Amino acid sequence: MTVDPQTHPLPKRKNPKPSNVEFMKLRRREKAEMVVLCGEKPQRTISAEKYRYALATLEPLLN
Repeated sequence: MTVDPQTHPLPKRKNPKPSNVEFMKLRRREKAEMVVLCGEKPQRTISAEKYRYALATLEPLLN
């Protein structure tokens, strides 16, 4: 599955500080209210290709 950069462009970076990834373990019968996929990428971890792959994977679940 490929994502068209024209319809899903990478968000522009708002500040130069690296962002963090936080994981939360949900309890039994708990559901997440929100999934955040942030385009602000730390300098050495996420590439544009990985961001678009994650977006393409998560988008059908969010709609």
